[in-house]
Amino acid sequence: MPDAEAAAPRETYFIAVAGNMNPAIHHLLWYRTIGAIDEAELKAALQVPFNQTSALLSQVQFGSPPFLITCQPEQWWIQSSDENAWPRMLEITSLVFARLNETPVTSYALTAQKHIDTDSQDTKSLLATSLWELNLGLPKGKSTASNITLSVIEEDFVVHASLQASGLSERAIFVFYQHLYQAPQTPKRAPGGGYFDLGVLLKGRFEKYRVAVDRVIGDMVAAVNARAARGRGNE
Repeated sequence: MPDAEAAAPRETYFIAVAGNMNPAIHHLLWYRTIGAIDEAELKAALQVPFNQTSALLSQVQFGSPPFLITCQPEQWWIQSSDENAWPRMLEITSLVFARLNETPVTSYALTAQKHIDTDSQDTKSLLATSLWELNLGLPKGKSTASNITLSVIEEDFVVHASLQASGLSERAIFVFYQHLYQAPQTPKRAPGGGYFDLGVLLKGRFEKYRVAVDRVIGDMVAAVNARAARGRGNE
């Protein structure tokens, strides 16, 4: 069997939409009908064993590298392990919610998570020591797990970020970065019947998200590497 490091994707990217969803709609033929996938992708996807659609869960995988779309009664999301897949994920999300423009949407999010190798030989201990040095009363000792999570409000969205030791390697960190947006409150008598174009909003926000995620994750890696270098200097 392949080991965990070989089997697990080191990067995953998501667009998630929360609201009142109907999973039974989200089957492969429907995605083909709205132009989200082509005929070749449909034929290949029909051979994927775990693709399923029911009243409580829809899960469809297609493409190469693969996209995975999941729909549950309270949330829909699309994901890929390929960073270059962002433009198509944005386009598919736009197509889906342009067709389902009466779906009540409460929030939507852009998310990235990555396992990244660092210069530290033991990221669990490095992060635990970093937390202990904040003098917040946390215990000091041999660490089995360390997790730093922060949520902050910026303008009209919330940033969720976390940094922890990766389960794939002693040298790796696992980083998570998300922008969470509340759906606009559109008056019922507004043009369009009180609905909004989710695709336009996502595409308008993506460039700012892309710049922020690259900067924040780059800063996390640089900080871990700097602490690892100081630790070696003190040995």
